[in-house]
Amino acid sequence: MRTLLCSIRFLLVIAVQPCEAQKRMMIVDQGSSAPGGSNLMSMMVMLKSPQVENLGITIITGNAWRDEEARHALRMLEMIGRSDVPVALGAVFPLVRTEMSAPTPHPDKRHP
Repeated sequence: MRTLLCSIRFLLVIAVQPCEAQKRMMIVDQGSSAPGGSNLMSMMVMLKSPQVENLGITIITGNAWRDEEARHALRMLEMIGRSDVPVALGAVFPLVRTEMSAPTPHPDKRHP
């Protein structure tokens, strides 16, 4: 829900900017597997915006483990024809929560 509200706020901000305004440079820093695909949808809005220059996407462990989140982002970029956008991998484990309280990955997807 927070991601969706951020996307709406972003759209409102760019809607009131003059068309001649300089592109805003942006790095997307979020997970990519929220319920209902809301994180991917918010990324697509920014990636398709003519007012934004997308510098890249950073992926961390969120609702799923980092590597699975990265696969979602890379698949989305390929589907919308934006494989030119770099994806950087961030932290595997949360900085505040313990590994035991983090989401448990599928047994054959565990990170070494």
